[in-house]
Amino acid sequence: MKLIPKLLLKQLYTRGSLKNSNEGVRFSVKNRLKDSKLTGIECIKIDTHKINSKDIFVDMGNNLLLSANEITPHNPLDFPLKKSITLIAKIPPLGSGKYDMKFIFMTTPFGKLEFHVEDSISDIKEYEYKIPRDIDDNYSQKAIEDRQAFI
Repeated sequence: MKLIPKLLLKQLYTRGSLKNSNEGVRFSVKNRLKDSKLTGIECIKIDTHKINSKDIFVDMGNNLLLSANEITPHNPLDFPLKKSITLIAKIPPLGSGKYDMKFIFMTTPFGKLEFHVEDSISDIKEYEYKIPRDIDDNYSQKAIEDRQAFI
């Protein structure tokens, strides 16, 4: 296991990504370290509520969800540098306010990554109109064309 400063580990979490949705509670993490593989999700805790692994899913896009139980050392999830993944916890919606969150991920080559962050949910509705962006590649031709069409 490599020693990674806690301040750097906290940057894996995408601040402001905690949201209630139809599927449950959503939040994102982004690989800001180096190319790696996610070999397990050992723990996700929101305040005092530890979320059971059967209730944690990775949003793979195109309406595909991968259960956290399916991510194992024998079936790892590629997590290249700069890649963002959205996690969904199938739990009841959270009320507005701040939440302490704890994550324990098993990875290759880093081993166990454990970190705590704080995020919040607000009652304030977001604007309907946003500049389009692509979370995976914001400089792709399609992302550029979407922004041009938006203007």
